[in-house]
Amino acid sequence: MVDVEKYLKIKYKLGARGLIEGDCFNLLLVFYKDELGVKLKDYTENYTEDWYLNSNHFIDLAKKWGFSRVPIPKFGDVILFKIGNYVRHCGVVSDDNNFEFIHTGADGTFKNNFITDRQWASRIFGFYRHKRIVNEN
Repeated sequence: MVDVEKYLKIKYKLGARGLIEGDCFNLLLVFYKDELGVKLKDYTENYTEDWYLNSNHFIDLAKKWGFSRVPIPKFGDVILFKIGNYVRHCGVVSDDNNFEFIHTGADGTFKNNFITDRQWASRIFGFYRHKRIVNEN
């Protein structure tokens, strides 16, 4: 299992990239590169500051990156969350045995439980697995 502490130190800043500051896309980019050896292209670089408010870019990016929807989440899978009418937040499954995920939002980066944390469980749009990730059962 991965030590998530280095990710929990990431402070929120929309559009920032790296382990110091970033947004939820940043967390995916950093986690996939560092933990899974998969470099994801940052398709958000040309978006305006409010790009996520009225669109489902998360779904489009999942397809561009080579993710497919899966019914049962495993370590490293991406969770997409619907907030309001749009899929506009994401996280990464950090511990599938304990149903934990990490995600970055306005108050920083957190670890939550996607089953027992009602705030997040009720917003799950789906789980997505990258084509290069093979998870053993």
